[in-house]
Amino acid sequence: MSSSSSSSVLNFLRHVSFPPDPRLLPSALKSCPALRLARALHAAAAVAGVSRDAFVASSLLHAYLRFGATADARSVLDGMPHRTVVGWSALIAAHASRGDAEGAWGLLERMRSDGIEPNVITWNGLVSGLNRSGRARDAVLALVRMHGEGFLPDATGVSCALSAVGDVGDVAVGEQLHGYVVKAGCRLDACVATALIDMYGKCGRADEIVRVFDESSHMDVASCNALVAGLSQNAQVSEALRLFREFVGRGIELNVVSWTSIVACCVQNGRDLEAVDLFREMQSEGIEPNSVTIPSHPMMAAITEKLKHLTMEMRRLGFAPNTDYVLHDVEEQEKDDILSVHSEKLAVALGLISTSHGTPLRVIKNLRICGDCHEAMKFISSFERREIYVRDTNRFHHFKDGKCSCADYW
Repeated sequence: MSSSSSSSVLNFLRHVSFPPDPRLLPSALKSCPALRLARALHAAAAVAGVSRDAFVASSLLHAYLRFGATADARSVLDGMPHRTVVGWSALIAAHASRGDAEGAWGLLERMRSDGIEPNVITWNGLVSGLNRSGRARDAVLALVRMHGEGFLPDATGVSCALSAVGDVGDVAVGEQLHGYVVKAGCRLDACVATALIDMYGKCGRADEIVRVFDESSHMDVASCNALVAGLSQNAQVSEALRLFREFVGRGIELNVVSWTSIVACCVQNGRDLEAVDLFREMQSEGIEPNSVTIPSHPMMAAITEKLKHLTMEMRRLGFAPNTDYVLHDVEEQEKDDILSVHSEKLAVALGLISTSHGTPLRVIKNLRICGDCHEAMKFISSFERREIYVRDTNRFHHFKDGKCSCADYW
């Protein structure tokens, strides 16, 4: 156990008495820092005769799911005298998020046999969980069934569903979702607009990307990045440049990803002179390549701390940063710093602190993954015991147990 984990456990134990006060058990379980302590509290609750209390049982269920202990959570749910749609929905979403589509569907049927019908939260959790775990085709099937049973996703559900549709290239289902958004009178906010742009880009419908842009007045930097990536993938460089300029004209503050994406779009399509002009303009705006930071992210401190621990563990196991991938004329230490904040490393760090143990992580890049990050992903997948999927411009990389599906050739 790391020193930080030990500190969290000790701090927790100072505030919890054994046997625990049944009235304080829910809050104790919410702040519980380790699975074994959650199990200890569960045992103590059973001894005290309160483990089947509705509030205590619900708290136990969610604590186990937070640690990825779905079997323990299922045991708690089975022991509840009055099971609720909330408990079933949470367990179904957890199985879906781990990529266990069969288990999630089985629980849905068991829920119905228990006399409880799924609601829109159940379906949204199933669709988004399957999508996050890389089971895009299963997510689309869940979406079709959801619609067939008379449920319509909310804005968050629509965004998750569109992501899944794009991953499998099922533009017909995507168009149905787009139609639903329009007919339902939903405001085409930045989140939904970005998801539509991303989906149409993956499905090869550059014309629809432009239509979404024209119809939406609510766009942000993520929308711009998705638009440039989608049009670039479909070799629509002139449209990408025109709409990029419109984003600038709207006063939307673009970031280093926006600028490097449009530069890369020009380079990849033989528009070298325009790429050079854009690169110079980017620098005149005070944006330097490879200076990717996310200081405004609400979890920045936690991401940085996790990244530091990952780096220390990788180096302990023999990993050495390959500074050949930094082309700037800077000191060696600064090259290490630049490599440490490559976007895929930041994304994986965020995923590790935001998901339960064992949940696969998925990262999508609009640039080729560099060799240093590729090697780092192998190390991280090994000691964190996570499967990591990275899609770059060339291919999918599936990292598992210290190896990549590409066999280090990409």
